[in-house]
Amino acid sequence: MTRSKFNRRRKPKRGLLQTTALIAGMVAVPLAALGGGGILAYRHLNTEQIDANYCYARDDQEQTALFVDYSLTHQTSASQKRDLRNSLIEAYERMAANGQLSVFTTESGSTATINKPVFTLCKPAKTAREQEAIGAPASSQLKLARIYRDAQARFEGFVDAMMTQSQDRSHVAGNSPILEQLQGISRYDFGSPLSRLSIYSDGLSNSPAGRFCQKEGELPRFEVFSQRPDYRFIAPENFNGASVDIRLVEFGTLPRDGLNFCTNDELRQFWVEYFEANGAGAVRLTPLSYGAGQ
Repeated sequence: MTRSKFNRRRKPKRGLLQTTALIAGMVAVPLAALGGGGILAYRHLNTEQIDANYCYARDDQEQTALFVDYSLTHQTSASQKRDLRNSLIEAYERMAANGQLSVFTTESGSTATINKPVFTLCKPAKTAREQEAIGAPASSQLKLARIYRDAQARFEGFVDAMMTQSQDRSHVAGNSPILEQLQGISRYDFGSPLSRLSIYSDGLSNSPAGRFCQKEGELPRFEVFSQRPDYRFIAPENFNGASVDIRLVEFGTLPRDGLNFCTNDELRQFWVEYFEANGAGAVRLTPLSYGAGQ
């Protein structure tokens, strides 16, 4: 007997609503995943990031400048070389978290009318508490430790390179425009006020502005020197209370051949008076004798 076509079983058709729900579910899963990644990416882009020099820009960021006079470094003794290295390391280690170190030199390829640092680096936060104190985004201790090590390695690499370069006569400046360089540092925009200035120099400024100890009358007391008509062209901006640490490299007793017109005391006194008269805070001068610690 032939089965009636009306008695055949048919597979039920999937309803329109069911099909629509299935398609929507298939689309929703990848979109949800994409949306989650998009949110994470958005949050990352809108989270403050530490910059290439390990800095977070802040209006109250501590600023330290280090000035190294290359006119003398190739002549220094073993102990004075150690003093230079120690000056660099101390300037970095004394900074607070996120403090910025800027290094200026009279190296023959770096001196210019508009002064710029040859090296800039910040000291990253080492702990979560330091990170929070500078208002930077929270980070794991593991990540903070890695960033701190990376910054320290870059700094140590710079110190090693600078120590080598400073002994190379091809990098020795033809003159020693200390007054002009200090004016440039005082005018430089660090992003926030200068907190500390450390100087490694013999103090024998040698430029048209003054040839200290080489010509008679070129190194009077600072109050007399500042009355010279041309002083206004080399006068620094006010140091606004920045502390100053002068490491004065000395090669013997003054006067001596070639430097007949000053004494060690006169040269030391000049630089202390120079900074005090130009708005520095605490001024400390340490003579670095040629034979000390040999």
